[in-house]
Amino acid sequence: MDFEMVTIRTIHIVVGAFWAGTAIFFAFIMTPQLQKLGPPIMDPVMGALAPVMAKVMLTTRATCQGHSLGAAACPPTICGCGAKGPDPARGHQPTPRDLRK
Repeated sequence: MDFEMVTIRTIHIVVGAFWAGTAIFFAFIMTPQLQKLGPPIMDPVMGALAPVMAKVMLTTRATCQGHSLGAAACPPTICGCGAKGPDPARGHQPTPRDLRK
């Protein structure tokens, strides 16, 4: 495997592990504890987190679904293919978008 693919896959795995850990933390630790503390504590905490979480979720969606948003939202290296598109010699499969060209 070439350096670019190793780097991209490493970033993908690290970010995926971070995302999964954060989801587990919020679902099983933070939210139940805030619910036990009641609305006087939960409302200000969730109100402070909501704007930050919204930005992160929108950024993640734009990165993950960049194919439908256009090339500006998702550069080819982030999408998992080289700057010239998928390369069957390196194991990349063409996407439906590539087949429409």
